[in-house]
Amino acid sequence: MFQDWYRNRRQDVTGWFKDLHRHPEVGFEETRTSAFVAQRLRDMGLEPVTGIAGTGVVATLHGTKGQGRTIGLRAELDALPMTEDSGLPYASTITGRAHGCGQAVYPHRSGWHGGCNFYHHRIRHRPHAAV
Repeated sequence: MFQDWYRNRRQDVTGWFKDLHRHPEVGFEETRTSAFVAQRLRDMGLEPVTGIAGTGVVATLHGTKGQGRTIGLRAELDALPMTEDSGLPYASTITGRAHGCGQAVYPHRSGWHGGCNFYHHRIRHRPHAAV
């Protein structure tokens, strides 16, 4: 299922990656990024909940075969307070902010039943503020 979806939208997904990379937002400031993610989830037919701990976004994809185990996919929204010097055509356009750790999605189990929960949140770089 995902392979077909991705194959048909690879150019779009690459554009999303480059757009987010060009416009990094550090923790507690990810308003553009959160809105971007929420809209992409809406475009996919999901109903995201926004404003979780400030800028977090959560959406659930329900399975078509009834209730069962649920997995979670977690992606971080925040950038690092550093200047990017990569020379890439999609490098950060904001001095002092960059997505320098690579983009990560972390699968984990959730206590919920029936599908996949998507968690998009800050903040890997300030543990006291983690969602």
